[in-house]
Amino acid sequence: MSRKSIEESQDLPFVSLSAYYFFYFAAVGVVIPFLGLYFQSLHFSAIEVAQLLAVLSFARIVSPPIWALLADRRGQFLFYVQLASLLTALLSLGLLWLDQYWSLFWLVTLLGFFWHAALPPMESLTLLHLGEALDGYSRIRLWGSVGFIVAVLGAGWLIDAWGQVAFLVITIGFFWIMTIFSLMIKPSSAAKENAFDLAQLKQLLRNRAVLLVLLIALMMQIAHGIYYAFYSILLAEIGYSGLVIGLLWSLGVVAEIVLFWMFFRVISRFSFQSWIVFATSVSVIRWGLIAWFPDSLWWLLIAQLMHAATFAVFHSVVVQWLHVVFLGHQAQGQALYSSLSYGVGGVVGSLLAGYAWAQGGGVAAFGVASFVSLCALLLSFLLTKRNLLQETVN
Repeated sequence: MSRKSIEESQDLPFVSLSAYYFFYFAAVGVVIPFLGLYFQSLHFSAIEVAQLLAVLSFARIVSPPIWALLADRRGQFLFYVQLASLLTALLSLGLLWLDQYWSLFWLVTLLGFFWHAALPPMESLTLLHLGEALDGYSRIRLWGSVGFIVAVLGAGWLIDAWGQVAFLVITIGFFWIMTIFSLMIKPSSAAKENAFDLAQLKQLLRNRAVLLVLLIALMMQIAHGIYYAFYSILLAEIGYSGLVIGLLWSLGVVAEIVLFWMFFRVISRFSFQSWIVFATSVSVIRWGLIAWFPDSLWWLLIAQLMHAATFAVFHSVVVQWLHVVFLGHQAQGQALYSSLSYGVGGVVGSLLAGYAWAQGGGVAAFGVASFVSLCALLLSFLLTKRNLLQETVN
C-alpha cells in the first residue's frame, strides 16, 4: 500500500489511529521521565518513589493479558481501547488532589492497569484496519514516536517554567485527548466475536517458534531496560551536559521515526527471520559501543542511530508476525509480547542494571546489555537454522 493510499483510504481511519498513538506515547514521554520528579516534590523518600514507579511497571505485566482476553473473545477491540482510555483519563484526575503515599499507590496501580491495557487491543485494531497491507503499520505507529519526542522536549521546558502544576496539566490533558481520539476511531469490519479456544491458545504457546520469538523479545527488552535506567546516569557521570544528553535521547527517537516512515518500502524484501537476526546483531554492537566508548561523542551518535534497528525494526516485524500467527487471538498475542518484553523485560533490565552498575559502573551495565543481546542473536539463528517459522512478514 503506497503512502497516498494509506493516508487517503476511505476505509482506513488514518488520522484518528495516528493521533491516538501520538497522544498515548506523548503521555509516556511525560510520565516516564518526570513522574519520579513529581513524587519527589511531594517529599516522598527515594524508596517510596521507587515503589510507586515499580507498581506502575508491574501493572504492565498484569493488565495486558487480562484485557486482551476480553477483547479477543468478544472481537470488540475498539470498545476495550475506548474503555481503557476513558478509565485512564478519569483516574488521572486523582493526581490533582491525592498526595499521600497509600492513596497514590492504589491510584498509580489502577492508572497503570488501564493505561497499559489499552495498547494490545489498539495494535490489533490497527492491524485489522490495514487488512492485508500490514506493511503500512509502521506509517501509523511512527506518530507514537513523534508524540514521545514532542512531549519529552516540550514538557521539560514547561515544567521548568511553571513547576509541577505543568506536569499535572500536561499529563491529564494528554490522557483526555487520547480518549477523545479513541472515540473518533471507527470499528473494523474485520473484527468479529470469537469463541475463546483455550486449547488453540495453549497449542500456540507450546509452538517452539512462538516461544523463541517471545524469549528473544524478552532479552531485547532487558537490554533496553538497562538503557532506559542508566543511559542518562552514565552520560552525566562522564560529564556530558543536560542539553547533550537530551539531544542524544532525541536522536534515537528521530532515528526510530525515520525508520517507521520508510520501513514499509523494504520490509517485504527479507524474511521475518532475517530481520530478527539483523536487529539482534545491531543490538549487540550498540550496547558494546556505549559500554566501551562512552567518552566518544561520535560513537554515541552512531549508537543512537542504531535505535532504528534495535527498537523500530524489531518491534515492527514482531507485532506484524504475531498478528498473523495468533489468528483469532490477536490481542492475546500482542498482550503476551507487551507483558513479557516491556513488562518483565523492563523490570529485569532495571534490576540487572543496578547490580551491574554497583559492581563495574557503565562498562558492566552495558556489557550485560550487549551479552543479553548476544544471547538473543544466538536464539534468532535457531529460527533460521531449524526453519521453525513458516510465516514471513510480507
